[in-house]
Amino acid sequence: DMYSRAENIFSSLLSQWETILCTSDCLDHVWVRVLGDPFLRQLIL
Repeated sequence: DMYSRAENIFSSLLSQWETILCTSDCLDHVWVRVLGDPFLRQLIL
């Protein structure tokens, strides 16, 4: 139960971070695509 709660919190934080970074004007478009793809995001982490 504790692991699933921690995973949900971490997933929520990544989602919020993705939104902030993807709306940033200074982020390269390649990173926008990588951060938006759940598989690639997991691969990097």
